[in-house]
Amino acid sequence: MREKMKKTGLIISLLIFFLSSASWLLAGGDLLIKNATILTVTGSTIPNGDVLVINGVIKQIGQNLTAPAGVRIIEANGRYLMPGIIDTHTHIALSGTNEGTDAVTPEVTMAEVVNADDTSIFTALSGGVTMVHTMHGSANVIGGTNVVLKLKWGKPSEELIVKEAYPTLKFALGENVKQSNRTLLPGRPQRYPATRMGANALIRSELMQAKDYMAAWDRYEQLKKSKNPPANLLPPRKDL
Repeated sequence: MREKMKKTGLIISLLIFFLSSASWLLAGGDLLIKNATILTVTGSTIPNGDVLVINGVIKQIGQNLTAPAGVRIIEANGRYLMPGIIDTHTHIALSGTNEGTDAVTPEVTMAEVVNADDTSIFTALSGGVTMVHTMHGSANVIGGTNVVLKLKWGKPSEELIVKEAYPTLKFALGENVKQSNRTLLPGRPQRYPATRMGANALIRSELMQAKDYMAAWDRYEQLKKSKNPPANLLPPRKDL
């Protein structure tokens, strides 16, 4: 246990050293890290390993690598180096995480409220987290569309969003969606659902409506491509 804690401390100290001491790293610069114990995660550990980074992109991993002219060299002997950590469920870097006025709000999207100035980005980076799946909160049975971010301190929000990532939608069960501890205003009814039964029933209802909606679009596309489409053919109403 003591050895494991020591190793963890070395990893964290290396990551903090990189983040706190070099403006070129934040800008995505060129560097060669030498003689680190590289924890590849997907393969074998590389003792006395080197990592060559050009323009912020890893170009080569191995041993006894030579730095091109002008590339800064970092001596990491006795330290550990590992890939960035991915946080698959977080709420950081957002200006607001709940559209709590309704139980079903899949039409809202977190990409529109990314806050690149949130200091939690820098905190996450200093702990080795380099990518996050940041999402809607749990106030709703069905919340909004989440977003994947590549953390970069000092960059605009548009440069943080990973556009290639599949979109995901936040669903929630349990206590939060019941709004059990919600302070009700005078004359304001409690929002449905108020029980776990209601939360499950609402999800079933919404998914059944979604199936009908998809079927309506399939029928429309088939009729539109048919030899004799109806003259009054109209597409289904858009429903986000």
